[in-house]
Amino acid sequence: MWLCFVSLVLSPANLFAAQARSLPPDVMKARVSEPHFTHETVPLKLPDGATITANILVPGPRKLADLDAKMPVLLIFGGFEDAAKMLEQLDPKLPVIVSSFNYPFEPPRRFEFPESLHDLPDAKRAITQTINGIIELVATLKSRSDVEASRITIVGSSFGAAFALAAAAENRDLTGVVLVDGFGKIPLAVKQMLARKWNPYLGFLAAPLAWVLAQSGWLYFNPPEPETSVRKLSSNQHVLLITAEAE
Repeated sequence: MWLCFVSLVLSPANLFAAQARSLPPDVMKARVSEPHFTHETVPLKLPDGATITANILVPGPRKLADLDAKMPVLLIFGGFEDAAKMLEQLDPKLPVIVSSFNYPFEPPRRFEFPESLHDLPDAKRAITQTINGIIELVATLKSRSDVEASRITIVGSSFGAAFALAAAAENRDLTGVVLVDGFGKIPLAVKQMLARKWNPYLGFLAAPLAWVLAQSGWLYFNPPEPETSVRKLSSNQHVLLITAEAE
């Protein structure tokens, strides 16, 4: 496993091009001229019985002589973006299959106490469902005849980085992992975020209250720790960590 730390945020096009770079030149030339993605949806059945609908974009229309050529795959998971809208922003001319799905939980726009506490069980369940959904999506994509199964990369940005890392730790078929502005020590990160937000209103009480809420939430949700997940990665999984020096 190799780690590359970069202070520059790469565009999706850069990432896609890197994945497709080893394709034969004639295939590359034919693919870049393809004007559209073919948009597909596929239901993913999870172990708990729930179903997630994944979006899959395949470069096309594909020429008859090129139907047997296999393509690398890029899975993309951001903060809490709508997957369909996020994928629509990608360049459709690059020879890579891209896929994602909406998180199985939509957080409320504002936290209202105590009403929002009713959402906590759904939010906790969504953590496991998201990781299982990624693993099921990888299995579904691997079964396709147009997928190069040895070249499946997952990109996780912000909170999506923790899901990407947790899924890769459980599934060696994810041979590439790209973490954009990911972070470890999640309770500390949440505590700092809340304290910064509350400080203008609560003053010196902001930090201790933020610590209590962050620690309580961490114990309740009990998600995979990024620090633990990264130690589970195998030597065949390549990791690219992208960070920013300033907002």
